[in-house]
Amino acid sequence: LLRDRAQLLIDTSGEPLFKRGYRTETGDAPIRETLAAAIAAISRPRENVLLWDPMCGSGTIAIEAAMQMRRIAPGKKRRFAAEQFAFLPPSVWQTAREQAVDEEIATAFEAYASDIDPAMAELAAENARCAGVSDCVKCFTADALTISSDGRRGTIVTNPPYGERMGTADEVEHLYRQMGTHFRSLAPWQVYVI
Repeated sequence: LLRDRAQLLIDTSGEPLFKRGYRTETGDAPIRETLAAAIAAISRPRENVLLWDPMCGSGTIAIEAAMQMRRIAPGKKRRFAAEQFAFLPPSVWQTAREQAVDEEIATAFEAYASDIDPAMAELAAENARCAGVSDCVKCFTADALTISSDGRRGTIVTNPPYGERMGTADEVEHLYRQMGTHFRSLAPWQVYVI
């Protein structure tokens, strides 16, 4: 209550909305799914251009790009607090989920999610499976500084370590210099680094 005005706030989400419901686990420095989705959208994923996150961690950027290309509704795998509201019949939620599934499409889009840590590549593969995009996202172990274009058109979209939770500032500065040199060798690929 403030100056004869009452505000009533109702939590309809429960878990924060950035939690889409497909990540079983994350690495040491996870990116929020909503931020990964925004970065993927800015990179303009398309069927005829490989999207590659060479420092994928739990695979979130590649997964979000694939979900966009498949038109998979964000939050499809999660529950919402409002599902427990007595005045909303369960059929409302069921209908909305069915409509979302009806809007999904098949696509020839391809994303690579690679990481130098084999455990992260395995985690990314599991998360892609849980998100329903393992047909679009290929997960494997690779050093970001050795990847090659193999003559394909491509876009790198990545969130490298930045010296807070992973690596020291000196290590990160050295890595960034190496990344700049190596990623230029992939030209004319586009590169998006957060």
